[in-house]
Amino acid sequence: MGAGGPACSSSWSARTAPRIACRRTARGHAAGAAWSDWTPIPDWHGGESADGAIAVADLDGDGRPELVVLAVEAGGGASFRIGRALDADGQVTGGWSAWQPIPDWPAEENRGGDIALADLAGDDRRALVVVTVAGTTGESRDRYRVGRGLDADGALAGRWSEWTTIPDWRPDPGHGVGADVADLDGDGRPELIVFKVADGEAGLRGRHTVGWGLDAGGRAADGWGPWTDLAGWSPDTTSSAAASLVAREEGARPDLVTLTVTQAEGRDAALRRASQVVLDVDLAPTQGVWRLLDFDSQILAVHAALLRTGDVLFFAGSGADRDDHEAHRYRTRVWHYPSRRFTAPRTPRDLFAPGSRSSRAAGSSSPEGRASTGRSAASALRSTSARRRCGGPACAR
Repeated sequence: MGAGGPACSSSWSARTAPRIACRRTARGHAAGAAWSDWTPIPDWHGGESADGAIAVADLDGDGRPELVVLAVEAGGGASFRIGRALDADGQVTGGWSAWQPIPDWPAEENRGGDIALADLAGDDRRALVVVTVAGTTGESRDRYRVGRGLDADGALAGRWSEWTTIPDWRPDPGHGVGADVADLDGDGRPELIVFKVADGEAGLRGRHTVGWGLDAGGRAADGWGPWTDLAGWSPDTTSSAAASLVAREEGARPDLVTLTVTQAEGRDAALRRASQVVLDVDLAPTQGVWRLLDFDSQILAVHAALLRTGDVLFFAGSGADRDDHEAHRYRTRVWHYPSRRFTAPRTPRDLFAPGSRSSRAAGSSSPEGRASTGRSAASALRSTSARRRCGGPACAR
């Protein structure tokens, strides 16, 4: 939502066209604002709907925001269209674009979707971030992709990114998904926050995770934080969900505003709540930060060393595979942080260090850039006859 522009909400039914209502607010706050009448979205597809979502931003630079609408079909597939030039009451005054399909939509059963608009490249052009949950009950997966350079006619100046799986998505029944993009740590790079309602041992709960440091292609270059529960969540069954990040003050960390459709006493009700966003960086001074990346180290990284260039050296040696040990195949990788690029330097020696008490394997680098390890595998093997008898440093396969 743009500051001073209309804040919009939508209503969805599985078999009817969705409707939208907007109110004019400052920074998305509801105080003193009145809802407009419900307005149907024209030319809705004729199939059964699984979910829908909206996002608001000025796409053509004329000072008037556009409304982007996502339609997720129950039988598979999704598309979007754009209502141009919203007025102060949230009415589309510049007509609607044609429906545009989201390419390569997952073939599994649709269980929810959301969209967000963000300037990822720093060129004042909006990227369309699409998040989807697909799969069967209890086996759903969450993925997202980015369409770069969206204009008011629904065309993209750049290509779509590949679908990226959101790490650590739990295989519990999904109840919709919400997403938004904002700079949460003030470093000038946006973050992607993903919200869902999930079942667990403690009952229904709202949870969110954050993809840190989105690059121009929408990849979370600094990885993903842990799933974090929202306190005081409603125990009522939830059938749909959406989320938005709203800053109450300039420069302040935004709140996570969630909208959920619940079923209580035989009736549906929409519940809106604002929650403070608890982040892993808040605990960094005392606990540090662990994050999940969307790629692996390419080898079984037994040890690692931080190089003076900021790159990370991973070395595995032969200990993970008896055949590698006997064939003297030693593997090493250099991760060129923060990119996904790896190189494979020549590795003439076995850098594996066994897990015995006498071994203290460690990696480090000198100011001159020379990497060293705490102990060689050759000396370890000479002192460990039990490992010789089973044919290598690690015998379990």
